[in-house]
Amino acid sequence: MIDTLPDVTTGLINSLIESCAQCRRSLSDAAQAVADPCLSRELALFCQQQEQFAQELAARLTMYGDAPAPHDSASSRSAGSPLDGGDRLSILLACEQSSASMVAAFRRALGQDIAPQFSGVIEAQYEAIQEAHERIKVLRSWAATDEVH
Repeated sequence: MIDTLPDVTTGLINSLIESCAQCRRSLSDAAQAVADPCLSRELALFCQQQEQFAQELAARLTMYGDAPAPHDSASSRSAGSPLDGGDRLSILLACEQSSASMVAAFRRALGQDIAPQFSGVIEAQYEAIQEAHERIKVLRSWAATDEVH
C-alpha cells in the first residue's frame, strides 16, 4: 500500500505546480510577443520545461494518492503589459522576473521538510530552473546592450 502524503507536502507541491503554471504563461506570452524568431524559440523551450515540471509534480502527487489542485490554464496577460509593445528588453525583463519568482519558490520548497518522494525531483527541477533563469538574465543583458547601441 502506498503511504499518503502529509498535507504540508501536498500543499507545497501544489504551490510549485502553480508557480510552474504562472511562469509558463509568462514565457508563452513572451515567446508569442517577441519579434526575434530565435529568441521566441528559446522562450518556448523554457515554457515547455515549466509545463514538463508541473506535469511531473502532478503525476507524483497522483501516484501517492493525492489529486493536484486545479490550476487556471488561461493566460494572465493583461492589457498594457510590457509584452504588448514587443520591446525585447521589456519582454526579457518580464521573463526574468517570472523566472526569479520560480527560483525563489523552489528555493523555499527545498528549505521545507519535503517528503522524500519529492526531494530529489524538486532539487533537480530547481537546478534546471536556476540554469534557465541565468540564461534569461544573459539574454536580458544582451538586449540591454543592444538598446544602448
